[in-house]
Amino acid sequence: MNNLQVQQFKNILDQSNNVLIAFKKNWMTGGQPAGVDAVASSLALRHALLKLQKPAEIAADGFTPPAHINFLDTEIAIQSAAPALRRLTINVDLARGQVSDLSYDIKDGKLKIFLTPDNGMLCPQDISSENSDFKHDLIITVDSHNLNSLGGLYSGASELFFAQPIVNIDHNNNNEHFGQLNMVDFSASSNAEIIFEILEALDKNLFDEKIATLLLAGIISKTHGFKLATVTPKTLGIAGKLISMGAKREEIVHNFYRTREIPTLKLWGRTLARLKSEKSKKLVWSILTKADFVQSGAEANVLSDVIQELIATSPEAETVVLLYENVDGRLCGLISSIRGQRAEELGTLFGASGTPEMTEFCLTEKNLIEAEREVIDAIKARL
Repeated sequence: MNNLQVQQFKNILDQSNNVLIAFKKNWMTGGQPAGVDAVASSLALRHALLKLQKPAEIAADGFTPPAHINFLDTEIAIQSAAPALRRLTINVDLARGQVSDLSYDIKDGKLKIFLTPDNGMLCPQDISSENSDFKHDLIITVDSHNLNSLGGLYSGASELFFAQPIVNIDHNNNNEHFGQLNMVDFSASSNAEIIFEILEALDKNLFDEKIATLLLAGIISKTHGFKLATVTPKTLGIAGKLISMGAKREEIVHNFYRTREIPTLKLWGRTLARLKSEKSKKLVWSILTKADFVQSGAEANVLSDVIQELIATSPEAETVVLLYENVDGRLCGLISSIRGQRAEELGTLFGASGTPEMTEFCLTEKNLIEAEREVIDAIKARL
C-alpha cells in the first residue's frame, strides 16, 4: 500500500464522524475457513477505528455468525441488514395551541401517533416531516468486488452509497474500483494483509492482541494455512509480526482445522480418492456419488469445505471442479477459481450462479460419468 493512498485514507478518516464497514453478502461462498477473511478483517478494522475515537458499525446482508468463528471475538458485532441510516423528524406547528398529551399505537404494521392539544385543534397542515442527514458519513467496503455484491445492503440503501465517500479495500483482481479511494492490492494474499499495512502506516500503537489475532485469522483463512501460491515473503513477514504482537495462532489453527465433523472427513477421503488433474490447465476435479453421501453421513452443505480441501491438497491448481449426485438423484457441480476469479465465467457454460470465486449448477438427464466428461472437456476448452 503506497504512502499516498494511506495519507488519502487518513484525510478521509479525519473528516468522518461515523463509519459503516460493509462486506459482501456471499462471504462464505469460498467455504470454511476461506471466507473468514472478510469477517476477521472487518472486525479488526472496527476495533482500530474505535481506538481512534471513530464510531464504526459493520453490516453484511443476511449475516449469521457460524459457530466456528465465535472464538474471534467476544461479540461478533456484525449486523445482518443496514443499520438505522437516518432519523425521520416530525415537525408540529404549535401556533394553534400546546400539546397536552402524546401517545402512539402500532397496528397492522403501521405506527399511529396521537397528539391532543390543550385547546382548539391541530390540522394536517400543522404537521410536516423531514429526514436528517445520513448517520454514517464514510463507507468502507472490504472483500467486495462491486457494490452489487453487498446484496440488500446496497440495493436497500443505495442513496447512502451515492451520497457518502467510499473506501474500497480488496485484494481480488476482479475488483471494479468503485470507491472514491480504492485501496486494492492484487499482490496481497488477503484483505487482512492490506488492513495490516494501513493500520501500521496510520499508527503502530493501534495493534493489540485482539487486532493481531483477527488479522492473522484473516491471513490464515484466505491462504489455507499458508498453502496457496498467493503467499509471499511479505505475507509471512506480516504473519510473524502479528504473532509477536500476541496473535493466538494455535487457537486460530485449532478452530479452523481441528474441529471437523467425522462425516465431513469421510467425504473428504472419498473425494480425494477420485482426484484427477490436468496440469497444463491448472485444473483439478473429482466426483461424488449419492452412495458417498449416504455412507459418509455427510450432507451437501459441507461441499464448500470439501472444495477447500481440494485446493489445499493441490496448491498448483487455479480451477477446482466437484461434480456430485444429490441424495434426491440430481446431478450438480461446484466450480471454484483460485486465481483469475474465473468461476463465474466458467459457470456460464452450465447456467451456474454464484460469485467470481465459486459457482454452482445442476444438470438434467445426465449420469455422473457423462457429466464428468462433458463438463471437464468444456472447461478445458475454455481455460
